[in-house]
Amino acid sequence: MGLFKTKRSILRERFLNFFTTYIEISYPQANCRLTVIYLSAQIDRPSSSARTLSFFMTFTQKIQKAINVSARLHRAHVRIGLDLPYIVHPYSVAVLISEYSKDEDVICAGLLHDVLEDAENYTYDNLADDFGIRVAEIVRGVTEVRTHDDNGKILETWYERKQEYLKNLREAGQESLLVCAADTTHNLQSLLVTHVLIGNSVWGSFHASIEEKMNFYENVIDIVSHRLSSGIVTDLNNAYDALSHALNGDEFVQEKKENSPISF
Repeated sequence: MGLFKTKRSILRERFLNFFTTYIEISYPQANCRLTVIYLSAQIDRPSSSARTLSFFMTFTQKIQKAINVSARLHRAHVRIGLDLPYIVHPYSVAVLISEYSKDEDVICAGLLHDVLEDAENYTYDNLADDFGIRVAEIVRGVTEVRTHDDNGKILETWYERKQEYLKNLREAGQESLLVCAADTTHNLQSLLVTHVLIGNSVWGSFHASIEEKMNFYENVIDIVSHRLSSGIVTDLNNAYDALSHALNGDEFVQEKKENSPISF
């Protein structure tokens, strides 16, 4: 019983081990708990060369500043699903980026990629003043356009925002595409972990259905796969396939018009 249809490749037989280790670490003094799940994903890689956890990020003063600013601007935000501080997402995106790029500005953009959307009173000009025009432009390339009314309510619907995002992505630079790929990869990985632990109830936290979100992610992958020359594209596809497999079980449907317009 497939939940949605896709033209993504069928999962390879080697990938059926969803997670190998589940760890909970409690910090009583800070009144918080860190949940860590190691996912096993060896799609398109020889079994003898599975990726191990490693840190690729070169630590610089500018990256430290980006970590600090992102943590401050997102300090009131919570990651949907596992109730973690939101900063885990931009930090994870930056680590993913650093595996494929040593460019300090791109890593900083990864850390700051959501601030223009989510942080009140922090504008493009603020970002450019703090980190330079290049970082600000990379972030703008992956930022949804949101218009608020006098009460702070977003006027555009989820569908309208995503359509505009996809339109902008088709013209974005390579640096923005790399940030988008890392952002989407981590979102998909997080959704898989949350779905495995919590089940379908997690989807009720979003403004779109499972089908709509997965269709949006597929459109993102189509654009990034055609426009970005980077090994992260493989990771992006693998993350999508893993979540699709979890949602659909073994009935992986492979049916969609190849030249259909980007839509939902």
